[in-house]
Formats: sequence, structure tokens, C-alpha cells
Amino acid sequence: MDLQNTLAVQMSQTGHLKSQLESVNQVLFNSEREIQRLRKAIADHCVAERGPEEMVRTQKADMLKKEVGKLNEVIEGKELVLHSCKEQKVVLNSKMKELQLRLQ
Repeated sequence: MDLQNTLAVQMSQTGHLKSQLESVNQVLFNSEREIQRLRKAIADHCVAERGPEEMVRTQKADMLKKEVGKLNEVIEGKELVLHSCKEQKVVLNSKMKELQLRLQ
């Protein structure tokens, strides 16, 4: 009897949580639609204000800036790898000298 009561309570809570989840999902869906609507309105406003050609140039400039940023990150990563290789080369050279001295 106690197990049946516990199960009934759990089922009731599960149903309530499911209902809340569905409600939150609907609110989230509506919010996403509103965000998309606002983005479109902003884009339309920018095109109307700047004109289509300037808008395209601005988007291209933004894309190029992003690409330059990515390339800078790659260059920095490459420099770190080169620095690490130089450090390893120094360590290997010292070990080789040490081994050569042992062989003599």
C-alpha cells in the first residue's frame, strides 16, 4: 500500500514536471522566434540605412577581420610549437654531448 502511494505521488510529480517542461519549451520556442524576427528587422534596417552595396562590403570586411584573427591565432600557435621544438633541440643536444662524453 505504501509503495502504491509512493508510486502515485511520483507519477503525479512526474506529470507536473513534464507539464512545466513543455511550458518552458514553448516559451523558449517563442523567444527564439522573436529573436529571429528582431534580427531580421535589424538587418532590414541596416540595409535600408546603408544601402545593399555598403552592407555587403561591411559583411565582407567583418569576414576578413575574422579570418585575420584566425590566422593570427594559427601564427601564434606555430610560434609556440617552434619555441617548444627549439627547447627540445637544446635538451637533445645536451644529452647527445653527455652521451658522447660517456663513450670516450
